[in-house]
Amino acid sequence: MDSKRLIPPKDAKRLPQRERTRAFRLGRQWIDPKAREISDGVSRRRVSPRAMAALCLLVAAEGAVVRREDFLDALWPDVTVGEESVTTALSELRRALGDKRGGDRIIETVSRAGYRLTVPVTVEEAPAAPAVSEEAIALEAYTLVQDAQRLRARGDRNNVEQAEELSLVACELAPGFALAHAHHAVAACYRQLYRGDGTSLLIAAQAAETGRRLRPDLAYCHAAEGFALYAVGANAAARDAFGRAFARDPNDFDAHFLASCTLFAMGEQRAAAAVAERAAELRPDDYQALGLAARAAHALQEPCRSVALAARALARVDARLAADPFEPRALSLRALLLALLGREEEARVAVETASAAHSIVQYYLMVALAQTGDVSAALSRLEQLVDGGWRHSDLLTVEPALAGLKAERRFASIASALSR
Repeated sequence: MDSKRLIPPKDAKRLPQRERTRAFRLGRQWIDPKAREISDGVSRRRVSPRAMAALCLLVAAEGAVVRREDFLDALWPDVTVGEESVTTALSELRRALGDKRGGDRIIETVSRAGYRLTVPVTVEEAPAAPAVSEEAIALEAYTLVQDAQRLRARGDRNNVEQAEELSLVACELAPGFALAHAHHAVAACYRQLYRGDGTSLLIAAQAAETGRRLRPDLAYCHAAEGFALYAVGANAAARDAFGRAFARDPNDFDAHFLASCTLFAMGEQRAAAAVAERAAELRPDDYQALGLAARAAHALQEPCRSVALAARALARVDARLAADPFEPRALSLRALLLALLGREEEARVAVETASAAHSIVQYYLMVALAQTGDVSAALSRLEQLVDGGWRHSDLLTVEPALAGLKAERRFASIASALSR
């Protein structure tokens, strides 16, 4: 077999470029680009828009190698992302195709070149949709939600966007799955905070209400609604929603962490610290909750508590980076924790180490620079954040490390622009 191009059989009917939206056959799989569904005649799976776009790009190449740069240009035309984004989209696609290691792969990785399809594409009458059990659908939706949550936790901007896509697919696949709607609500709120897309707030409110209505017994559904209510400025209603979440389950980590982040942004630092510390107890390997608790204690002017929490958080961050040295959130938060501990030179080095990552958590790096007293660099970083779509203006008021920036004209100009 040619290592760079696959020539389909002569009797195979090629898929014309103008018919890329028609259902087609890929080897033994049936692909419906419009519905974003992949079927093997026994079961079907729905994939995210980017995963389907990646497959269509491979199909259009007709067996030729598609470079990683081509995927980036086609799938993320207006966003600067790393090659890891391509890997994530193709991993989702391979999982949906059942394309496992160890055998003949449908999508072949060509070393130092890119990817290509190794099976022919034909256009035929698609078979009737196979019957799929409710249990199988529920499992697929659950898997998508878990993947979405994992991606959002990493903190890369594109990971967050993919998390939103995956949670939406889960909602479409299993409309009665409450957690899918709750996670989609949170993802839509993040889009507002980091891209300033006002339409996402309506999406978030609707998704949160749907999730809570479907499963009023689940703590996270109430917490997600609290987050959405905060995003639209209904702080009192948000507090009530978090209260309902804790009443439903005092041991739900995700509800506690989401509540602590929201309370911090609302300026309720004592409650934020207490809830974040509880979250850290519920999940001993999580570093984000302890980091938030350290920042809240710093805002409360409790230096001993803040230093103790920051030290514990740093230990967890280092453990995470030992497993994944390039996790954007861990790299960025590490710089901030070092600054809170007074290890300023190490913090500056950590900022430089993490700054190569195109990440929504560059905010941590800006705060780290402010904490070390580098006002000019912090303001430049803040301007870059805002230019990139960051809109979480409440944090400018409540973040204690930013006090030294507030007397600067550049800071006032940025804050004014965000308030419009």
